[in-house]
Amino acid sequence: MTDVMVTSYQTGGAAPIADMKPKTFRLAARRVDIDKAIALHRAGNLEEARRRYEQILAADPRHASVWHFLGVLQHQSGDSDGGRREHF
Repeated sequence: MTDVMVTSYQTGGAAPIADMKPKTFRLAARRVDIDKAIALHRAGNLEEARRRYEQILAADPRHASVWHFLGVLQHQSGDSDGGRREHF
C-alpha cells in the first residue's frame, strides 16, 4: 500500500487565498491492499503481512477486519498478547 497524503484547503468563508489553512488526511485502505496483506499472511510471509496490516491501520484505524487478521498473525507468531500491549 502506498501511503498517500492529500492536502485540501479550508477557509472560513470568502477569505483570501493567503488565509487558507492546509488540512491533511489519509485515504482509506483499498480492498486490493487488504487482499494482498491476507495473501501474504496465507503464504506464510508473516513479516510482510504484518507490515501491510499496520500500514492499512495507520490509514484507517477503525478497520475491524484488519485488526482481526493482525491479531491472528500475532497469535500465530507466538505473541497472543501483542495486540493488547501495543494498541490498548
